[in-house]
Amino acid sequence: MSSAYIRSLNAVVEAEHAKREAAKAEDNRIAAKEAREKLVPLETRLVRLLATIPAEVQAEGLSLMSLQA
Repeated sequence: MSSAYIRSLNAVVEAEHAKREAAKAEDNRIAAKEAREKLVPLETRLVRLLATIPAEVQAEGLSLMSLQA
């Protein structure tokens, strides 16, 4: 009976370890993506940002205050 208990504990520990490793891998992936994004020229990033703003809003004019809201 104790060996079954130990096996179940080991399974729980292994599952938690796998979950932590997956979270760490995801964090590393996000950090790498953010680092790559910083290497993209500012003008390119600005063009992408402006492409997400509807044309009618752009036609009204853009201000930093309205973009931050």
